[in-house]
Amino acid sequence: MRHTAGAITGVIGLVLVVGPLAMLLPGKIGDYVYGYMPSEAGYLITSARQGEDDLLSPWEGYGVFALWTFALLAIAAYLLKRRDA
Repeated sequence: MRHTAGAITGVIGLVLVVGPLAMLLPGKIGDYVYGYMPSEAGYLITSARQGEDDLLSPWEGYGVFALWTFALLAIAAYLLKRRDA
């Protein structure tokens, strides 16, 4: 994003709004959507072993977090090339 306020609002919206709303989805769908959110995947990296209620192991969480990072960097590179070239 080109504006700092928009970027901060986007990050806060993703972490503090979309994550808890994903847990409200019915059944197992909510668990899977929330389990693959970047905040939950990043949290799993810090744990030594997989908990009883965790959907992903720490290494799987690392992979999901890396995929989120790669996807966002790819989108940023595409937009940078398209807008600022």
